[in-house]
Amino acid sequence: MIEQYYETIARRYEQLNEKTQNQLLSVSNVRCLKKGERLFEADTLPRYSAFVVSGALKYYYIDEEAGERIVDLCIENDVLCNFDNYLQKRLCNYSVQAVQHSTVICLDNGLLDKIYFANHQLLQFGAKLAHAVIQRQKEHIHLLSMKNPITRYRYILDQHPQLLQSFSLTELARYLNLSRETLSRARLALMNEARSICD
Repeated sequence: MIEQYYETIARRYEQLNEKTQNQLLSVSNVRCLKKGERLFEADTLPRYSAFVVSGALKYYYIDEEAGERIVDLCIENDVLCNFDNYLQKRLCNYSVQAVQHSTVICLDNGLLDKIYFANHQLLQFGAKLAHAVIQRQKEHIHLLSMKNPITRYRYILDQHPQLLQSFSLTELARYLNLSRETLSRARLALMNEARSICD
């Protein structure tokens, strides 16, 4: 299963030679997460980076008022990259939790550290994965800069409709930094807009 998945990932990011694939396989293992199970906790050193094979996970932290703040949503083929935190011995300020039954391929950061800098292709591959994570974060910042809740919801509807199938309305509202009620009204407004166009 891991071999087949890495072939898929390689087609998306960069073709890997046999040596690099074997090195990745040597530091990888499959984990099946139940709904609600955490891949790692806030205030700990991240042991793993990971690829999402199936399911859905959320990055979140708890704010000063004990409210959950969701900063990222991950679905099939997304990467969870925490290698820099591990190298810098910097604790994570967020947790990652499965919101449904999920399968992930975990890369042991400690073992990865021993092979990463000796393999130029692995360095390039890691840089592309890190870039994908940064682009996802930049997109989220851009999304939050949209002042209108309807505009935010429409962006998700147009650009990432799969998120609507994977996450609850409450989780989407927290990701969009909206109340659940505000998101419900935005969704209803778009539904009414679509009906008026059809009529």
